[in-house]
Amino acid sequence: MPFGRQRRSIRPFTVDEAPGTMSRGHFIAIGVAASFFGLLALLGWLTARDAVTPQMAVLMGIGLFGLYVGFGILIGVYRLINRLD
Repeated sequence: MPFGRQRRSIRPFTVDEAPGTMSRGHFIAIGVAASFFGLLALLGWLTARDAVTPQMAVLMGIGLFGLYVGFGILIGVYRLINRLD
């Protein structure tokens, strides 16, 4: 392995980690979901205050979803490429 990296075995949990505990991946997923729904709530608030039209809010919501999906794919591909030998 380059730079002394070790491969992790593909197991549902290690001996030290019980099935009910939260791992780092869970916290990242919760943070991403919270930021997405927080931005959607902000978008809804702006729509309710008539700062943006409902049509503009829908388009901004679709764009926000596209950004999250696009960057998620980009990060996933980056992580897969790093695992190649």
